[in-house]
Amino acid sequence: MKRALMGIIKLVLVVLIMLYAESYCFEFLAWLGINANSITPVWQEIIILLLYILILYAVFIIYRDDLENDFYRFRRNWFPNILMSIVFFAVITIVVWVVSYLCEVTATAFGTEFITLNYLNVFKQAVDLTTVIFIIKNVFILPFIYCTVYILGINEIFTDKKGAVFFSGLVGAIVAGLGINGDLLMIIFNVIPYFTLYFALAYIYRKNNSNIWYSLTSIILYTFLASVLIEKIT
Repeated sequence: MKRALMGIIKLVLVVLIMLYAESYCFEFLAWLGINANSITPVWQEIIILLLYILILYAVFIIYRDDLENDFYRFRRNWFPNILMSIVFFAVITIVVWVVSYLCEVTATAFGTEFITLNYLNVFKQAVDLTTVIFIIKNVFILPFIYCTVYILGINEIFTDKKGAVFFSGLVGAIVAGLGINGDLLMIIFNVIPYFTLYFALAYIYRKNNSNIWYSLTSIILYTFLASVLIEKIT
């Protein structure tokens, strides 16, 4: 009971930080007398990147024991484990793409907007500082944070495997929905792919000796290469 309560407190705290840290960051700078409008866009991106690095560090400290123990187990057979993660990435990409397509068709039939769950193909972008920042933040840092929080955070609360997998998907979908502006029907259709993604990652975690690194490597491969794979198969 105590472990579950602490798990809830940590989960809520980290989710609130993820939701509001970026907006309050610039308010904090304004409080220090630094006008955000006077900062160039590149420096704004650098500040945001540094902020998420701090959040990443905080998440690592919170879930350090699980992350380190699971990494030790993962690296003992790192080559076959990486190959498995590549397979998981391919399956997740196809499943989420199919779900997104069905949601888009259904949303159109109901007359509401669907925002396709896409990731930028970084291999087609000019190599500059903005692209490097984008890759570091959106391909490595954010997926690591989300996957750790939505899976390890939820599994500290629920001992039931099926319940933990379901709520990992549900929490990931709810947090994604909080960032979508639209009516209820639009939000529901748009969060289903996120539910599918984190449900699948939690399922992978549970089916592989509760090792978070299978899910982490899968989601990083997904954010980095999903657009490339989809372009190849469509």
